[in-house]
Amino acid sequence: MRMKEKGLGTGAIIGIVVAVIAVVVVAVVAVVLLGGGTPGGMSVYPGATGYDLPSEIQAQLPAGCSIKAYTTSDTVSDVMTWYKGHMSGWTFDNTHSSEAYGLLIYTKGNDAAGIYAYGAAGMTIIILYAGPTDTILG
Repeated sequence: MRMKEKGLGTGAIIGIVVAVIAVVVVAVVAVVLLGGGTPGGMSVYPGATGYDLPSEIQAQLPAGCSIKAYTTSDTVSDVMTWYKGHMSGWTFDNTHSSEAYGLLIYTKGNDAAGIYAYGAAGMTIIILYAGPTDTILG
């Protein structure tokens, strides 16, 4: 007499799929509610840590945009070079720089993203921001 192989039934497979979808939904909601992610989906510079921007600096940034800030011990030049190679899917629009700061602007459809880095107190502060093109580019 042959033994029948037991596999997962349709009900079990549906249960697993529903559980996986629930986990994904909870993760996405957590990222949104806890402020995770970066503006425009930009990558965080390797080794950078989160930074709370002082209100006087926040006031100078475009209103209505998503903004995140980070710090690193690397130079402004290193940060700008890295971001130039990590903005796939975005179109380069403009740049401004000096020894003390760097600014890169990218566009994608009706959206724009900016990377601003400047040296302060022995570190580099990186500000990532994104929003509607007309808000960022004026």
